[in-house]
Amino acid sequence: MADFAQVLSPEAYCFLIDLDSDGQDRLSFQLMPEVITDTKSANYSEIPIIGRSIPFLGYANSSSRTIGLSLQFVALNAEGEGKYSPTWVRQQVNWLESKVYPVYADGFAYPPHRMLLSIAESVGMQVVMTSCSTSWTYPWAVSEAGVQAFRAQVDCQFQEYGMNDGERPFGFDDAIEGAHNSFGSKGSNTYIEIPTFVAGG
Repeated sequence: MADFAQVLSPEAYCFLIDLDSDGQDRLSFQLMPEVITDTKSANYSEIPIIGRSIPFLGYANSSSRTIGLSLQFVALNAEGEGKYSPTWVRQQVNWLESKVYPVYADGFAYPPHRMLLSIAESVGMQVVMTSCSTSWTYPWAVSEAGVQAFRAQVDCQFQEYGMNDGERPFGFDDAIEGAHNSFGSKGSNTYIEIPTFVAGG
């Protein structure tokens, strides 16, 4: 027995693309993040001047732009291993967690893969993932096969990666038109029903 809620699914226009793969390695957002933090700062050095009550400020540099968000994945049924199954939820989490691991090949360790982040028409930027924290939360799928988590939340931090040398934020339209685009269609709104309570035996 299960209770469901209908929610907007942004899979067609909110996603991550692995730029160091063949271009087909992509993770779509199943649910829209509730909060997205977009941070950048400018660094100044104080230059003391004799006779002035406040120092001059000398611009030094700007920090990398950072994005923070939480991605949630929810199974829609307890059976099978296809899309929206508990196994699928685990696969999405594994994909994200792999992006903070180095890549080992030919006896060498290479940095984690670069990605392209798209969040509707608000954010489009080349990033690396700097942290990834997963919370497995209720409800749980209970069946004869065992117990699996229906829901996972992955808290992600991304950092801008060598993409914007201009004087303004690098946005979605820039990413669409730039050399790093692999977006395809922005798609349309779709809704899915996700379980809020599950009981099984």
